[in-house]
Amino acid sequence: MAASAVLRELVQRAHVGEAPAPADPDLADAVRAALQSAADHQAGLAADSDGATLLSAATAIDVVEDESAAPDADSPATLTFAIERATAHLSGLLSSIEPAAVAVEPAPLTPDAILAQQIAEGRADSERLRAYAGVTAGHANGRLPARVLAELSWARGHRLRPDAAAQLERLNTAFRARFGHDLHITDSYRSFDGQVRARALRGRLAATPGTSNHGWGVAVDLGSGVNRFGTATHRWMRENAPSFGWHLPGWARENGSKPEPWHWEFEGAPESFAD
Repeated sequence: MAASAVLRELVQRAHVGEAPAPADPDLADAVRAALQSAADHQAGLAADSDGATLLSAATAIDVVEDESAAPDADSPATLTFAIERATAHLSGLLSSIEPAAVAVEPAPLTPDAILAQQIAEGRADSERLRAYAGVTAGHANGRLPARVLAELSWARGHRLRPDAAAQLERLNTAFRARFGHDLHITDSYRSFDGQVRARALRGRLAATPGTSNHGWGVAVDLGSGVNRFGTATHRWMRENAPSFGWHLPGWARENGSKPEPWHWEFEGAPESFAD
């Protein structure tokens, strides 16, 4: 008999009263309680491929039936012994089977939780990142070798000083969790020649070659709506970017001397802005 069939048999007997009832009401209740114990634990029993363990429970019930039907079945000693044997078999069955493991997947983190997680990681990493603040020493603005810059993982070809890049990576992770897409980078590290071209194209909107923070690898120009004052993405950046060391300079703000909502600069390790 399959394990599942034995279980159904136990439950059936418990519910329809198929097992003979002894004359003593108390003993009859004890028999039914033993049967009901098997039914109550049916959902928690693990599958037994050969049915041996579960069949032992069926055997225990058969013992109760056989001994109840014996000539001296109404003897309290006989019935008590039968019930004790059945109870022992059932107890052994229930204790020998381990509950099935239930896999519980954690709920996905909310955008606010991801933001808090990224801020915490950035602060924990601040001591390591401080070492990168001096990697540009000995080099001229706009003439940094590739080895002192780090490429952004989601914006190929865009590079920054390693500490600035690491914190922008974390900021972007939080931004993506909130808005469903990455920050759009339109400009990052800019070589001296690139700054000359930008000055020729944009006039006063571009810094004099050799003076721009783009030339030090600590400035980015952003799209994604961040390049317009008053948008949800711009407001979010104003509120949260400082926790990662990134800021909209005073001169670039809406009432600044040269409003540029797209221009953001890295000003230091996030621990400087801890609560």
